[in-house]
Amino acid sequence: YNDLGANGNPETPTPNLNALAAQGARYTRHYADATCSVARAALMTGTFPATHGLRPDHFGLSTGTPTIASMLSQAGYHTKHIGKWHIATATLEQSPTQLGFDNWFGFLHPQETSGPSSDGITFRMPTYIDPWLHDNQAPLKQYSGHLTDILTQRAIEFLEQQKGRSQPWFLNLWHYAPHAPIQPSGKFRDKYPATKEGRYYALIDQLDFNIGLVMAALDRNGQADNTLVIVLSDNGGNNAATNNNHPYHGKKGEFFEGGLRTPMLMRWPGRIAPNIVSDEIVSLYDIFPTIAQASAALPPAYLIGRSLLDPE
Repeated sequence: YNDLGANGNPETPTPNLNALAAQGARYTRHYADATCSVARAALMTGTFPATHGLRPDHFGLSTGTPTIASMLSQAGYHTKHIGKWHIATATLEQSPTQLGFDNWFGFLHPQETSGPSSDGITFRMPTYIDPWLHDNQAPLKQYSGHLTDILTQRAIEFLEQQKGRSQPWFLNLWHYAPHAPIQPSGKFRDKYPATKEGRYYALIDQLDFNIGLVMAALDRNGQADNTLVIVLSDNGGNNAATNNNHPYHGKKGEFFEGGLRTPMLMRWPGRIAPNIVSDEIVSLYDIFPTIAQASAALPPAYLIGRSLLDPE
């Protein structure tokens, strides 16, 4: 919550996210979950994660589970996932293409970014530097550069490919930053003090810069006015480098405000008025029905949340 400058922290470097917030709606009472895998399952399915074995078993989603992507595919959308998947301990049989996406690029769980282990079993620490990633169902391959930059470039390439096409599209871009390990690239690291907080702000700065590149691509391609953009975090910060969740008590893994209450922004020019600050209670469960209304797709009848868009 406190990593977003628009939420009241003048120290955190999020000019592009602040600008996005001013162009649409900023929700101050958005509730995610205390950890990422559980939150991502809730967002993608619109249902309670326990329905799918998450908490305590922590398995991935079964192949064919209805998702936002499968709903949009049935409505004629071209669907793409880029970045972190990590809906629990997913395998390639539980990858995005098995759950409604036409194709994907990224990693099933963070440890994959360090490459395959020699014994095929041991997991190593995640990394942002020269990460190993999947291109669809292909085996892991190492890519040169910083993870945040690589994912953003793939997102921009996707947007460029959609320019001028009549088929509607859905891009599910799940960045890893600013998750630990805190490894900003030198360009951003050198702007801040050599402290835990400095490195953390550098990684946020790099993420914000990359989000700005994605938004600029929408503008450049003439897609901005016809695109609903949703930005959110899947759990509270861990408070390891700075007080991520000020002014709320608690952190990641805890069922207090600090562990659950995260930023959420929505922008859709012409449909969502600018400079809206809403204190209504919203949650991850509202994303699925909101996207359903925005796309005129037919959602499953059992969804928990409700659309955050005004009625047609």
